[in-house]
Amino acid sequence: MGTWTKADLVYRLEIVIPEFVPDAFIQETLAATQTAKADVERIDQVSIGTIAPAKICHILHVGPYDDEQNSFDTMHAFINAHGAVRTSKTHREIYLSDAQRTAPEKLKTILEVTIAEEA
Repeated sequence: MGTWTKADLVYRLEIVIPEFVPDAFIQETLAATQTAKADVERIDQVSIGTIAPAKICHILHVGPYDDEQNSFDTMHAFINAHGAVRTSKTHREIYLSDAQRTAPEKLKTILEVTIAEEA
């Protein structure tokens, strides 16, 4: 997929909502938050959604966020070696470390991309 810079990235923040949380509670909380935080930029764009199941490849990246490209390169080599291709330019990052409390070289991030078997 080539080299990228942070300027190329588009962000979407996600949080898991457990299935046992009632939909009514979720909608009430969302509406109340959007009202209370109306001055927060793009608060009106917060939405609830479902992520469709997909075949993924993931890797545990250990180190600074700025070094993630090395992990992506490793992951892409693995994907290609196993006859698969990325299906999207987007990826997901799951942060396992608190960046405010963890040294950059010890940060742990799961990087995920969607894949499919090469046609």
